[in-house]
Amino acid sequence: MAKLPMIYCSPTGDTKRMAHFVSEKAEAFNGIEEELRKVRDTQSEGFFAREAIIMGSQHIMVSPVRRQKPA
Repeated sequence: MAKLPMIYCSPTGDTKRMAHFVSEKAEAFNGIEEELRKVRDTQSEGFFAREAIIMGSQHIMVSPVRRQKPA
C-alpha cells in the first residue's frame, strides 16, 4: 500500500481541519494509506523518501515548514 505523507502547521486550527479533510479523501482511494503529522512531530530522515508529499501551512513557506529539508 502506498503511503501519502501529509504534514501541516496549524496555529489557528484551519490548516489542521483542511489536512483532515484531504486525509479522508485520500483514504477513499484504493492502495493509499495517509500519514497525517504535525510539522514539529516530523523527522526528515526517511520521511521524504516518498513519491508524493502534501505540506500545508497558514502562509506559504512558513518557517516550520521551510525548515523541513529532504535528507
